[in-house]
Amino acid sequence: MKITIGDAFETERFQSKFVRRGPDECWLWHAAKVRGYGYVSAGARGMGMLYAHRVALAHSLGRPLTSEECACHRDDTPACVNPVHLFGGTHDDNMTDMDQKGRRPRGRAHHNARLTEESVREIRRANGESHSAIAARYAVSRECVSQILRGERWGWVTP
Repeated sequence: MKITIGDAFETERFQSKFVRRGPDECWLWHAAKVRGYGYVSAGARGMGMLYAHRVALAHSLGRPLTSEECACHRDDTPACVNPVHLFGGTHDDNMTDMDQKGRRPRGRAHHNARLTEESVREIRRANGESHSAIAARYAVSRECVSQILRGERWGWVTP
């Protein structure tokens, strides 16, 4: 029998992975985590890996989440599975929420950053040099240099 995502929340196995506290408190997942987010393996039931907060939100909504839907945290606690602390949205909604709360890493704090704020200033001061030459010097793409010069990337960095 294949278990649905909504049903997964009610299983004894799932319930044993967190402690239900008061309705307004975080219910912290204490089992396996990926980047702080709880997950449960449901491979034996044909479902693969499920993020615990997605299971909790799906249960609360009474339907599975689509692949385009995110389970966003009101409390910004990745391990929390309290449905009261979760809301559904798109990836863009989740990014907007992060921006409004000042949680999205930018600049050198981002895990994929190749540039620093100072190197961005240097790129902006490289008058007359080709975008390709600048890109080669900083090991980024020509398009990245163009976007920096147009203010589409690293726009918060002042001269």
